[in-house]
Amino acid sequence: MEKIIVNKDNDLTKTEMKNVFVDFANHVKKLYRSKYIIWKAIIFLVVSLIVFTISFVLRNIMLNSTTQSYQLMPGFLDIYIIGNTGIAFSGLSDVSSSVVYFVQSLPIIISIAFLLFTKSISIDIGLSLVLTGGLSNIIDRSLFDNYTHLQINGENAVVDYLQFSFIKGSAIFNFPDVTVIVGVIVIGITLLIQFFKEWINDSEDKKNKSKLNQNTDKTLSEAEKDNIKKENNAKIQEFLSKQKKNGSKDGNTKN
Repeated sequence: MEKIIVNKDNDLTKTEMKNVFVDFANHVKKLYRSKYIIWKAIIFLVVSLIVFTISFVLRNIMLNSTTQSYQLMPGFLDIYIIGNTGIAFSGLSDVSSSVVYFVQSLPIIISIAFLLFTKSISIDIGLSLVLTGGLSNIIDRSLFDNYTHLQINGENAVVDYLQFSFIKGSAIFNFPDVTVIVGVIVIGITLLIQFFKEWINDSEDKKNKSKLNQNTDKTLSEAEKDNIKKENNAKIQEFLSKQKKNGSKDGNTKN
């Protein structure tokens, strides 16, 4: 007879995985039946319209420029137009385009995933900024440009044009890069505010619990005092009744 070995651990893990997927599906169903999906759609559409419009209008203006560099805000911000084969702020410019596409896609995928679960308007705005900024750069990279006088020649290049003049050797970036950074800042500030709110609420709950415990202790001590008084009164009454009985017995014996 061959022994049949049942792997209970695998069955448990499969059940747990099914439960996780079921919970996820139920959460998504509840979310998309609620009012939050309407707000998410409105926020994303408005943010994407603003970001895409400004990004590609500025891109067209820069590509039509006759000079590569000029001062926009003297002493603070300059225009320096180049084709960037890397990611934001000229990072990863020496690697292959497939790696750059993959790295640029990560914030987009993460933003989409988190948008399914968030119930905060400010976080939705931040994620929409990150998402649309990343998409703008990917679309920009997929467009072919050939402007030799602007150092833009070939495919897989994003048009960058902003540079901080007060920082020596500052990286050159564009408007979608700014929206990604602003989106991350908005998310970070919102999470910090939520953390401090929860911390304050927890501290207040602890204070209220300690006050309740103190009041309970006082009530118990007063109740205990009342019980002690009652016990003492009962003992006194018992003693007095015994004394009366003894007195009555002594009187009867004398008679």
